Amino acid sequence: MMRPWLSPVICLALCAVAPLDAQRDIDRRIGLDAEASIRIMHLADGSLRVVGWDRDTLAVSGTVADVADFHAGGGGRGAKLSVEPGKVSAPSHLEVRVPRRARVWIKTETAAIEVSGVERGLDLFSVSGTIRVSGSPQQVYAESMDGSIEIDASAPWVRVKTASGPITLRGVADDVAATTVSGKMDVSGGAFVRARFESVTGDIRFE
Repeated sequence: MMRPWLSPVICLALCAVAPLDAQRDIDRRIGLDAEASIRIMHLADGSLRVVGWDRDTLAVSGTVADVADFHAGGGGRGAKLSVEPGKVSAPSHLEVRVPRRARVWIKTETAAIEVSGVERGLDLFSVSGTIRVSGSPQQVYAESMDGSIEIDASAPWVRVKTASGPITLRGVADDVAATTVSGKMDVSGGAFVRARFESVTGDIRFE
């Protein structure tokens, strides 16, 4: 009796067409207080866009990989979201709308972070993803190892830190401090009451 077999080349070809990067749509709503605390963990590749709006609702939309683990829960005073890549790393792109007065905490690894329209506190952390902030938050803390950080906002208190990622600061702040080890720093077009800019080997441009 002959046994069916496939050559290694055919096996590789079949594996190559398997839908490992298939996506699924996300559409979730959670009712929240106007000043709720929101924690977001986005550990897959891709992007995360957070927008403040005039509703007491957290709304999540976008796509995640079929193999990714997506969780969203909470209500009232707080909510948590998380995306983990699973066995195969495929990009996940999410837009999260939050109450303007919410306090937002975000952590990513490679995913880009973009925040606008949030009027309270922001705590943003990434390993190599870019971070961009605009609008008028009360305070901003942004930290990335290798990713770039761009703050174009009016905020009373701003703290920015990178290892090798470049830093760009624009806007107005009463108290701002930016620190990098080897990244370039560009500060222009802003007005600051108190400011401190530090770098070990990176260039600092202040205008």
